[in-house]
Amino acid sequence: MNNEFEITGVPDAKGVWVESLPEHLEDAVGLAAFWQARRGTLLLRVPYVGAYRVTNGDTIEVCPIDGVDPAALDLYLYGAARAALLHQRGELPLHASSLVPPGGDRAIALCGPSGAGKSTLAVELSRRGWTLVADDTTRVQCKDGTPMAWPSHPSVKLWHDTCDNFNVPVEGLRRVREDMNKFYFEMPVHPETVVLGSVVELLTTEGGLERVTSLPERMSLLSKHAFRPFQIAALQVQAQHMQTVATVATACNLWQLHGARVATVSALADSVEETAAWQSK
Repeated sequence: MNNEFEITGVPDAKGVWVESLPEHLEDAVGLAAFWQARRGTLLLRVPYVGAYRVTNGDTIEVCPIDGVDPAALDLYLYGAARAALLHQRGELPLHASSLVPPGGDRAIALCGPSGAGKSTLAVELSRRGWTLVADDTTRVQCKDGTPMAWPSHPSVKLWHDTCDNFNVPVEGLRRVREDMNKFYFEMPVHPETVVLGSVVELLTTEGGLERVTSLPERMSLLSKHAFRPFQIAALQVQAQHMQTVATVATACNLWQLHGARVATVSALADSVEETAAWQSK
């Protein structure tokens, strides 16, 4: 073992397969179950999957258990472990699917908690000619005051019933995990980094599309949808996080889209296209 591999979406970082990782980190803060962290290092041990050690924003060591489902290993690698890597770099792993509208040059991120319908809405927008930047978690890096969204895997994760609703046969699709009735569905992608122009928060409350104008509210919205936000304090990167959030909040248009669980996906897509039209003015 001890072989290096690329971390999708973070080309200047590396992954390393290792045969063992420590049970504990010295001087670490215990987080949720199976997590330990200190400045510069996070250790995650997932039962029946393996262990991950993330260090200095540039390396993820992975120690799989024997016979583990490779899909389960990837799920934590590109979820919790990569989020820690981005937090260590002072970047924003936004819990969002992001896409670029037809003919556009800026991405729109759809953020919200798990189950809010981000991936479902992304498929509907893809059918309208939008191209996928990233699903579920979007890496946001600020360069000279401009937030950039980085491309990731060319697919979204869809439950079986969502595939049925879109008339997508699941035969031949790769499962997210062996024990999960969820599948990877490939879509047309935007292959390069792109300016992040807008962030749309999907909400289940009643209402329509509202613009968020207050800077404190904009910053709060972005911090709320950072992926694995509890890592931030334990990694001691609060200052970098707040600086990045302030930059994104200042540079981007922020919206709240209500009715995510009662409106049709077509109606939600219409509202997102309104934000794209506003962005292009």
